[in-house]
Amino acid sequence: MSNSPDFHSYSYGELLEAYRGVDEQKFPERKAQILALLQDRKDSDEAQQLQVVDKYATFWPRFFASLVDGTVISTALQVLAWLMSGTAVGSVKFLLLQFISTFLYLGYSIAMHSTSGATLGKSVFNLQVVQVNGEGPIGWKEGLARDSVPLVITTLLYLLSFAHITVSGPLYFIVLLMGSITLVWWLAEMVTMLFHPKRRALHDLLADTVVIRQ
Repeated sequence: MSNSPDFHSYSYGELLEAYRGVDEQKFPERKAQILALLQDRKDSDEAQQLQVVDKYATFWPRFFASLVDGTVISTALQVLAWLMSGTAVGSVKFLLLQFISTFLYLGYSIAMHSTSGATLGKSVFNLQVVQVNGEGPIGWKEGLARDSVPLVITTLLYLLSFAHITVSGPLYFIVLLMGSITLVWWLAEMVTMLFHPKRRALHDLLADTVVIRQ
């Protein structure tokens, strides 16, 4: 009597799980049987639905992509850190270098998304930013819209900081306010991404974009 499961009774999702879990070296015939069943059902409604779900399952790939992008940017910032050495805190030069370092990531994000639809990190994890309607390539309009809110917040923060150098004002209050706004925006991004069926973050809703797995 065979101990092999009756794979014909499995759903498409169950077949996928079984295929991933079967050791091909120990059970080559079983693996081949599951693969054949998957191919037979690849055009079924369940298979299409699962493919759509997998297509938009981008939360963790985007997280790891951001780590790759962070590494790329941090390398560039090492040069800026060296340039800032010996610069007095609070001086115009120091603030200017801080300004450049902050906008380096935003510029990188906008330029890469606008021209190729993906940063280096997203490319590593086969992610692509596309238009939500039709999923065509995005351009500078969408690329700027995706980063428009942090761009505005950061610009206001540094403009107020530069003004504080010549006109005395409540700089700590300004930094606290802008930091709080940034935190609220980041939390809103996370909430929308986690609960949206296509994992669209707030900046995706703003720019009419969506991130897909290729």
